[in-house]
Amino acid sequence: ILEYKNFLYERLNQYDSAIYTSRKVIDLVEKRNDSISIGRIYPKMAYYFKMNKQKDSAFKYYNLTENTYLKYNDSVSNGRYLLDLAILQSDYGDYNGSDETGTLALIYSNDKDSLNSASVYNCWAISSKKQNKFKEAVGYYEKAIELTTSKTSKIKYLNHKANALRYLKEYNKSITLFNELLKDSILNGMPKTKARIIDNFAYTKWLANTNENVLPELKKALAIRFQENDLYGSIASYAHLSEYYTEESHDSIVICF
Repeated sequence: ILEYKNFLYERLNQYDSAIYTSRKVIDLVEKRNDSISIGRIYPKMAYYFKMNKQKDSAFKYYNLTENTYLKYNDSVSNGRYLLDLAILQSDYGDYNGSDETGTLALIYSNDKDSLNSASVYNCWAISSKKQNKFKEAVGYYEKAIELTTSKTSKIKYLNHKANALRYLKEYNKSITLFNELLKDSILNGMPKTKARIIDNFAYTKWLANTNENVLPELKKALAIRFQENDLYGSIASYAHLSEYYTEESHDSIVICF
């Protein structure tokens, strides 16, 4: 009954309640030393904490699952739990640990879950980018793009790849990729992603040529982000607009003198 309540709380996105109920489940199954039930509830507890933005607690339960209880879950589920752990390790800057956990996730996923495998490569790409290993990141993004069967994930990975190319100052390749992405009609149903690509496209064009008038595109991306209440995306827009206006201001000073 408690596990079914958890299922309903999860569907309602009521993760505090799911965590509370899960603690009751854990008390029951630990008293009975029911390893199989513990193996099921620990990764669920980790997931609820993750969705509740409590990364430390999520990390604790994913670690417990990895170290003791993977044998009680099917291989596909294990691959997904390990992916979540790898992402958390990357978030905390444990890139070597993230790589090792990601490798285990791939072993469990094998050919059974291509979406999970693609996400592992995406995780590795993000870790590489955080360490300024942009060429390595491009390679991982390409592998993620090759493996994924999700159109929306593919769009996101292509956007990430274009950004990594920008960091490598391969502006023409990056611009070409952004331009192709914006032709895809699927973006009409992905406004936040569309705004991100428009903003990245404009910013990359401007880096390639600071005389390029990209202001309308930068403002368009910001307008979409306002409409979607995308606060994180708006920060990126303001950062790019700030750079743009700073450069324009410098140009004006040169002309005045």
